[in-house]
Amino acid sequence: MHLDPSTYDPSRPTVIFESGLGDWSTAWDSVRLELAKEQILDRINLITYDRSNYGKSPIYPTPINTGRTAQMAVDDLRRALSLVHVGPDSSSPVGIKPPYILAGHSMGGVYIRLFAREYPQEVSGLLFVDPAVPEHLDYLNLITAPPIQGFGVATSDYRYAEGTSLQLSLLQLFYAPPYPDNIIPDSQGHLKTEFGNLPLTVITAGQPHCEGFTQEQCDRWDAAEKILSQQSTNGKQVIATDCPHDIELCESGIPIITQELGKLVTQVGH
Repeated sequence: MHLDPSTYDPSRPTVIFESGLGDWSTAWDSVRLELAKEQILDRINLITYDRSNYGKSPIYPTPINTGRTAQMAVDDLRRALSLVHVGPDSSSPVGIKPPYILAGHSMGGVYIRLFAREYPQEVSGLLFVDPAVPEHLDYLNLITAPPIQGFGVATSDYRYAEGTSLQLSLLQLFYAPPYPDNIIPDSQGHLKTEFGNLPLTVITAGQPHCEGFTQEQCDRWDAAEKILSQQSTNGKQVIATDCPHDIELCESGIPIITQELGKLVTQVGH
């Protein structure tokens, strides 16, 4: 797993960006620049990383009957955080200590939600960016190829994934109902939970963001995001009025993400 920690200061809150299905850490580059512009980057340790089989991370072929699960992604991240060097070379100290503020886009929202459920003492805040939600994923057996791009799988990334466990997981996930014990059942089994008073923000796309889905499915997705924002007594929902699903790539959405993350950082402190 490839991790890219910014200059690490243990006195600052640590923010981890989790990309959508098929996306690399570079999807957050514009948000990082905005965080620097607004001087929020100076207040945090920002971690962007590539999950296994993405970007600069190694390729790990996985048997077609197993695939990569959300639990594997969570475990990989947690392990990497404990092993990464927080300095310029291999002689630097090892390990980025919790608690973490987790920010996840699309399917990345599933991963950070599972992380918070599995390790609640290690999470100080959650920022969901038009997240996939288990309540909406009940409908995945109805969809076909077009919505894959709606979940953040670019065509080039999908080609890159050919022959890797990512492709196998995608094929299992989207094309073979009933789906195996893969990403979706794994997340559904673990994620129907509440977060107490954990600071939690859901940013929802205000423009059409579910091409290829029926109107009923789109309405269910929107309703599920609102419900997610109510899973903490300290939760809220913000609408990115002019943005489709990829809010982190939307010109007017980038400052919304930055502002809401800044509010979480202030709220959480350290």
